[in-house]
Amino acid sequence: MAKLTLKEIEEKMYASNPNTNPNGSSEDFFKYALMGAKQGSAKCMSEASVCYSQGFGTKENSDKAIEWAEKGASLGNDFALFLMGTYYDFGKGVEQDYEKANEYYSKAVDLNYPAAKANLACMYADGRGCEVDQKKAFGLWLEAYNDGEIWCSQYLFECYLYGLGVDRNKQNAEKYLDIAQANGFEIDDEILDDFYLYQANADILESVKAEKSKYLSDEEFESAVNKAMADAKSDKKSGKIPFADKQFVLPGRQELTKYFNDEIIDFFKYQTQYRKMGINTIPATLLYGPPGCGKTHAVAAVTKFLGMPVFEINSLTVGCTYIHGTSKKIAKIFDEAKKAAPSVVVIDEFETFVGKRDADDWKSKLEETDEFLRNISPAIDSGVVIFAMTNMREAIDPAILRKGRFDNQIEVGPASTEEIKAVLKYELSKTQASSELDLNNFAKRLVNRPLSDIGYVVRQAIRSAVHNGHSKVQTSDLNNGYNDLVRGEAKHLTVPHHHIGFQTA
Repeated sequence: MAKLTLKEIEEKMYASNPNTNPNGSSEDFFKYALMGAKQGSAKCMSEASVCYSQGFGTKENSDKAIEWAEKGASLGNDFALFLMGTYYDFGKGVEQDYEKANEYYSKAVDLNYPAAKANLACMYADGRGCEVDQKKAFGLWLEAYNDGEIWCSQYLFECYLYGLGVDRNKQNAEKYLDIAQANGFEIDDEILDDFYLYQANADILESVKAEKSKYLSDEEFESAVNKAMADAKSDKKSGKIPFADKQFVLPGRQELTKYFNDEIIDFFKYQTQYRKMGINTIPATLLYGPPGCGKTHAVAAVTKFLGMPVFEINSLTVGCTYIHGTSKKIAKIFDEAKKAAPSVVVIDEFETFVGKRDADDWKSKLEETDEFLRNISPAIDSGVVIFAMTNMREAIDPAILRKGRFDNQIEVGPASTEEIKAVLKYELSKTQASSELDLNNFAKRLVNRPLSDIGYVVRQAIRSAVHNGHSKVQTSDLNNGYNDLVRGEAKHLTVPHHHIGFQTA
């Protein structure tokens, strides 16, 4: 057999990558990477380093990972220089040394390596291995973003929001926020609050400035500006929404996202217009469908978005062994919600409280059903938003579900492959994940499973990544997370569980 040239070895290495070729294998990828590395290919040296670092196609070996990355870096390979930067940055296989990380990143940046620009920007922003330099950080993030590192959009958003290394600019902040959210990158809630207040204040300032001529003096104009700003801050503290373009997003659930935005959130944005037209309240919402389809998750997400006081009715909060005890607790929660309005009442396992009155056990539930009948409409009229969830809509008394109480009854079915993929992408955006993950195929393995399983799998994948010394979640980590899920289910089937009190599963 003729000896392969370095070019042929590199081609076979990349062609055997299972992350890009379904017929490839990690073992073959490592074999060619090591073969090329031993024959002097800097590209193969860097890939061999990754294999040893992450246990990809071979046993994990930090010393070998450092050895091949150093050799590749000495030959001026941009990826190898970047790898050495990450090893020193995160203390992977070497003692953490920010100055050395900065040095290697800088060399990779000189060779125009995009990911190195992004990581070096983070070092300048935090002052790791260098003096804090927000202007350099902004410039590097912008270069990296333009070179394809889309995740830098979240940092560019913050730069334009707070004026870090660049002048504050509402339009640019909006632009990069939209890009970050469209790509599933999570923005901290407090930062979003700062942005929306800044956005509102900027709009108010522009509005006041447009009418500057009506003020008799500069002092009067300045006083008007300050009052407008104070009003915006007051609106924010009182729970009002002082802006028109904040959108709620429920990853993987487009129809539910549209419903919550159109039917719930839109009302709070434009209360004045709705009230002028005669709509003063929001009818209650019932989410129904099989267990594990994300009903509870959806309600939790939208209530967090609304930021109002939340009151929960479930077997834990109202369950009572005394006569009339449960109905009294239900009434008390509704009274507290009305006092705190605008507020939210969340009712879980609704059918356990309001079963049909012609059922065999209807007498035992009659008092609770009547309590809900007495309280739902007055609560709605008082400005309380009501969300209820059930797996058994057909078991609920029809009087509860009539128009005027639960106008909006939304079926929540099992997630599709595309919806599962979107949730996976969202969950993985909260951590460092490899860009080479095949989420399409992995999502198919989670079809017909509860959406809560996705979060569990990702959490276990992160634990696997940390345990195995990976700087990013790899395909092998996702597989480990899925295997943990399956093993846990198998174990659950063999271990008896005993419940005392209310059964809520």
